[in-house]
Amino acid sequence: MLPIAGTWQGLHYLITGDPWEGPHPAADVVCGGRLLTEDGTEEFGVDVIYLAPQRVKPAADHLAATDFRQIAGRYDPKQMAKLGIQGADDWIGKPVEAVRDRDLRTAYENLVGFFKAAADEGQAIYKAMG
Repeated sequence: MLPIAGTWQGLHYLITGDPWEGPHPAADVVCGGRLLTEDGTEEFGVDVIYLAPQRVKPAADHLAATDFRQIAGRYDPKQMAKLGIQGADDWIGKPVEAVRDRDLRTAYENLVGFFKAAADEGQAIYKAMG
């Protein structure tokens, strides 16, 4: 399990350049996959997204080939807040090092390791959002 609740949409934006969509395989890292539930069904309380193993591997390879410095330039909390990215309002006025270089970098590096482990084992990834 890899919790990224406070940074998920910021990560998606840094990785893809878009708040919700983006090019594949980058878009598969955070938001991509097949929605298994609608509107946080009663059983789970969250939406569940399934990313098949054949999509995990290209996403893992993309992450492995993309150093955080390559995506960090997209970090602009004011622009991100205008786009409605969750958490961006809280990042305005905070030092870059406190958010981008600590919180988002750490979450990104954890994603890289998580996807690599899943890809190495041929595993699918289930994402819970809600």
